[in-house]
Amino acid sequence: MAARCFVGTSGWHYAHWCGLFYPGGLARDKWLIFYARHVDTVKIITSFHRLPSAETVSARKSNRPCNFRFAVKAVAMLPT
Repeated sequence: MAARCFVGTSGWHYAHWCGLFYPGGLARDKWLIFYARHVDTVKIITSFHRLPSAETVSARKSNRPCNFRFAVKAVAMLPT
């Protein structure tokens, strides 16, 4: 079985990327679509603190190409 490597960052919604990565004037709700054209994964850090709502997951899923991956950061709580 061949190994696969996914390349991405720890998020896509950084305002300071406007004009550096995102074209000036690109609407914030289009950032994920633009981001996904250049890399194939992104780490979702907010899931470490709380699970996203079903609506959020559905919206993110519909705004990305089929080969794009979300890497979810989570923690397992083990009994003491």
